[in-house]
Amino acid sequence: MDYIDLSPDLMTKYNILGEIGRGGFSIVYEAISRIDGTRYAVKTIYKRYVSRKGWVNLQREIEILRSVKHPNVLSLIEYFESESQIDLVLEFMTGGELFEQIVQRGNFSERDASTIIEQVLQGLAYLHSMGVAHRDLKPVVVADFGLAKNFGRGELLQTHCGTPSYAAPEVVRGDDVYDKAVDLWSVGVITYVLLAGFFPFYDEDNDDLREKIISGKYEFVSPYWDKISPQGELSVFTYVTVQPSTHYNITSKDFVSQLLLLDPTKRFTAVQALQHPWIKQHAVFDCDINLKESIDTFRTQQRRLKDSANY
Repeated sequence: MDYIDLSPDLMTKYNILGEIGRGGFSIVYEAISRIDGTRYAVKTIYKRYVSRKGWVNLQREIEILRSVKHPNVLSLIEYFESESQIDLVLEFMTGGELFEQIVQRGNFSERDASTIIEQVLQGLAYLHSMGVAHRDLKPVVVADFGLAKNFGRGELLQTHCGTPSYAAPEVVRGDDVYDKAVDLWSVGVITYVLLAGFFPFYDEDNDDLREKIISGKYEFVSPYWDKISPQGELSVFTYVTVQPSTHYNITSKDFVSQLLLLDPTKRFTAVQALQHPWIKQHAVFDCDINLKESIDTFRTQQRRLKDSANY
């Protein structure tokens, strides 16, 4: 296959095996090093789809990510730039996508969800401390996960490309200025999906979906959420690192509620979220119910969405 868009310098160092993902302004390929046979992912971002300001920010963040070393952040190996695009060579994640792994392993608990989200937050806290906001923290195919995010080694979420389901209201509205708080909204959505098996905001029509996200109105739908750490509802935790004398209960519902807030200034930071008892104590009131069935249903629905979009 002829990959004429890729940098000639890249092609001399890597053998391209095939396309593994495609987004609104990028294509992802699987590649192997011509020197030692190591597998990598090559993400090509086309400049014509990125604003001038966005491109300046992207270049700055790429320079930062070249020095990033964290177990929960995908490594940027090197990059090649031309007039029309930039080709990023990224660490290749193996092991399949998270929903598939959950179904295969036979059991998935609330405590497992807490552990996964903790890994996400650890990576985010590290990146945010370096001045990098992800802005597109939606789980997509293995190497198309923005610039660097990783749900634990080899544990990536996957969803239909193009959906705004994980995006914060300020992103959906198209606000000119937003910050790392958008990542925490997305973490809230991911947590909700892991526990309930469906999105907090959903509509088959993308315009209606955007309106729902912008409104910020959602529910912990019964009976699906009734089984999630119900005995923790009466437990109260004094969370002094956010605001003095502020009380939160210990449940996943409370954790999600502190992230899915319309006002980005009131959302947890990644560091604060790591201190929430549902994360810190790893779902101490674990519902002890296998959530695999919910994830299996969600995975099937997402496949249908993807198949219908590609038809």
